[in-house]
Amino acid sequence: GVSMHKYVLERHLSDLCSEAGLGVDPKAGLATLERFIAERKIFVTKSGKPLSFNTIKDDFTEILKEFLRKITNNKKKK
Repeated sequence: GVSMHKYVLERHLSDLCSEAGLGVDPKAGLATLERFIAERKIFVTKSGKPLSFNTIKDDFTEILKEFLRKITNNKKKK
């Protein structure tokens, strides 16, 4: 799973990019954001090795699924 700190950081980066703060058009989708992060080596392992595009993509996919589950659960409660 995604660690909580990384999750929070990824959410903040997503918010920044959606506001064009990092120059990534939010309409371009998550793949652009994921490539941006991978190319600039923003996320690294404990040993300092940059995470691959696929690892970043998997993490963002997991975050999106969690978000969609929360939305679905909130709608069911109403």
